[in-house]
Amino acid sequence: MAHAVKRAVHDKGEGYVGGVRFRVSGLTCPECAAQFQRGLNDLDGMKRAELNYGAGLLEIEGPYGPSEIIRLAGRAGLQAVLLDRMGKPRAGRKVRSEGFAGRAVFLLLAVLFIAGGIAAEAMGMTWPAGIDELLPAPITLERVMFALALLYGGFDPLKRAFHGFWRRRIEASFTVVCVAAGALLLGRWFEAAVVVTLFAASERLQASHMDRTRRFLWQLRERMPSRAARLIGEQAAEVPVEEVAPGDLCVVAPGEVFPVDGRIVQGTSTVSGNVLGGTGLSSEKKEGDRVEAGSVNGGETVHIQAERPAEASSFLSAVGVLEKALGAPGPGEKNIFRLTAIATPVFLFVAVALVMLAPVVLEAPLGPWLYAGLIILVVAQPCALALSVPAATSAALVSCAKAGVLAKSGEALGRLAKVNAVAFDSCAALTRERLSVFEVFPMPGWSQQQVLSLAAGIVWGRDDAIGAAVVQQAIESESGMVMVDSAGADEFGNLVAQVKDRNYAFGELSSLQRRGVALTPVLATINALERDGVVIALLVEGKEPVAIFALVETLKEGSRRALGRLKRMRVERIAMVSEQATRAAALAAALLEVDEHLVGLRPDQSAEKVKDLKREGKCVAMVRPAPGGPAGAGAPAAGRTGSLPADVDVVYGSLEAASRIGRADVMLVGQGLDKLPYALLLARRTSRVIRQNVVFVLVVKVVALSLLVGGAMTLWLAAILEFAATALVILNSMRLGRKVRLPSGSTGSPRAE
Repeated sequence: MAHAVKRAVHDKGEGYVGGVRFRVSGLTCPECAAQFQRGLNDLDGMKRAELNYGAGLLEIEGPYGPSEIIRLAGRAGLQAVLLDRMGKPRAGRKVRSEGFAGRAVFLLLAVLFIAGGIAAEAMGMTWPAGIDELLPAPITLERVMFALALLYGGFDPLKRAFHGFWRRRIEASFTVVCVAAGALLLGRWFEAAVVVTLFAASERLQASHMDRTRRFLWQLRERMPSRAARLIGEQAAEVPVEEVAPGDLCVVAPGEVFPVDGRIVQGTSTVSGNVLGGTGLSSEKKEGDRVEAGSVNGGETVHIQAERPAEASSFLSAVGVLEKALGAPGPGEKNIFRLTAIATPVFLFVAVALVMLAPVVLEAPLGPWLYAGLIILVVAQPCALALSVPAATSAALVSCAKAGVLAKSGEALGRLAKVNAVAFDSCAALTRERLSVFEVFPMPGWSQQQVLSLAAGIVWGRDDAIGAAVVQQAIESESGMVMVDSAGADEFGNLVAQVKDRNYAFGELSSLQRRGVALTPVLATINALERDGVVIALLVEGKEPVAIFALVETLKEGSRRALGRLKRMRVERIAMVSEQATRAAALAAALLEVDEHLVGLRPDQSAEKVKDLKREGKCVAMVRPAPGGPAGAGAPAAGRTGSLPADVDVVYGSLEAASRIGRADVMLVGQGLDKLPYALLLARRTSRVIRQNVVFVLVVKVVALSLLVGGAMTLWLAAILEFAATALVILNSMRLGRKVRLPSGSTGSPRAE
């Protein structure tokens, strides 16, 4: 061992902060993974070995180099791959495959040999004449078939059992090998082969299912490029992406993945939606627009200026949230661990007591009691029960991430599943990107039709929210549009136009103030509108006001549909929280038909309202903007509502906000409520699947024990039931990867709408 440690020190990876990281595949149930982690921590000199079972990530800190860790994982039937700083397989390092395909072939051969042994025994097949005389009487053809099945099916369990026993650890593999040995002592070769083969098949099934969900996470890391084309002067040089610093210029060719977060400084392109954004839609990006790492350049070559290092990109921050979520315990998982920690030793004690005491006390033959003890050891296997929660939560967390919903843990999904009351910040339903003309105040001598037609003519063709709202109002009121003689913009951003030798300007209040417009005649109206929280625009002639336009924020696309779905999903109470009594908020509350509109409350009053809901037996989710998000209509309320004592804290925002998720339980990647029904429905399905999994396993064990007490249980049937329990857990959990049918007949995740 000392020699191995000394050799491993020279093999340690360089440049790792906080330890060397590995990707580990082949992990079966959490109990077996925990035993592997304990074995690593028990090694001489090991400072820290942390295994994230759900994400399949291992972090090592100690005197053991990558090659030694890879060998230790191989002895446990696992495959470890060394990772670089970006979480991708380290380039230039060959990793020995552990032959997972070969194991499948071994299992297939074991099944064939078992079938051959059954056929030989049923048909009374014997050795050809002459050969049977050379062999001892016990070596029959069927026993040779079963022995070969034991050899091929039990290769992995026997290797892990020996390795664990050498390290003074009793694992499930060791228990199964002991059961097989006991069956051989009783002359039950067929049952020994079935127990070992089905146990190995169960482990492969568990590992395949968990690796299937982990693969999505691993592929996210591998999506990021390892190198970037950084501009040095006017030449682009390929450098490791870790060397790109904020402020550096990078060239991204068509079809390439953006290596860092940044802004386009040259060129225009079509950029695909990010994998974790919940949408595959593309958008046009021009100079000054922001692009995220992990999205694809689908148009022309562009130059971007990096805003942050690659490892701190919004995409990798979101991947980090998913990694931590997969490693956190799911709803009820700790209770399952406590149950298995108590029940498994009890079953083992009962089995040993039957074998050791029953023949002595009852003066009965040893054989039947040894056989019963072996059956109890098979039923006592905790793998299926330990897998019942993580198999479901990992599948659900990955499905959520694909739809643009990041949950902090499986336990957070469990609490979200209980939600039957929702309070949301008003900015979750309102957007300033689309405005609506609420009221027009023309000056004396002007009519509403006149000022609308004049303003619409001035703003026609301008791509902004205020201009679009004015034109839409002119169309709806049938006021028409005045043809302007010339149009442009002043240095303050106001639109200016000439109509019949008269000069007009249109713009927001702040920009027209800088232009020097005389506001005294309309100051009282403006002050009243500002208290109402509306957007104010003015039409002026020269420096004299002609009309005041009061505009309000409109509902975000999908807000009304999302709240309608929540009501159909039996959410009993929906409340909207507004910091100020604005006209936009009041209009939104009326249009959304919320049960309660909490307006202008102090933080302690809002908190008391939420507590009242909880005292009524409601499980409350609070939906608010992500901390540090872009300033907007509801930004002030974000800080206030964030302190409310809700059961589930849900935030929403762009993928960039994933690094600032803070204490929130769930993040909706987007700018509104549209993904909340999907998250709630999937959380409820996950809780239902977990309950079904636990019931499946417990029912199987109760049936097995009942049959044992009734004298109808056999060892091979116990093995089949345990395998069936594992298969049911996995197949039931895989349903969480399917598309979700939302209320109102729309199917799929938010991406499909």
